[in-house]
Amino acid sequence: MCGSVRTKPVAGQFAFRLSLIAFATASLRGLIAGVTFSGGLKTALAAAALFYCLGLIVGEMARRVIEEHVQAEFDRIDDRTPATDSSS
Repeated sequence: MCGSVRTKPVAGQFAFRLSLIAFATASLRGLIAGVTFSGGLKTALAAAALFYCLGLIVGEMARRVIEEHVQAEFDRIDDRTPATDSSS
């Protein structure tokens, strides 16, 4: 599902940052727990991939919510602005 989603820049940036945080967290957790390098790396990569997919979905949802809110604000401002008659 992650590869088939066409992303906007906002969702992609959010997903990238979220995956880096997940990778760093899983790496540090493995280091503190004293697991082997390969085991910790596999866990960190799996966490990064999972959170990248999650970030794409959440980032796209956030983008849509913000766009809808901005559009509603523009519509509200347009409704308050009186129309001028340019034919005079």
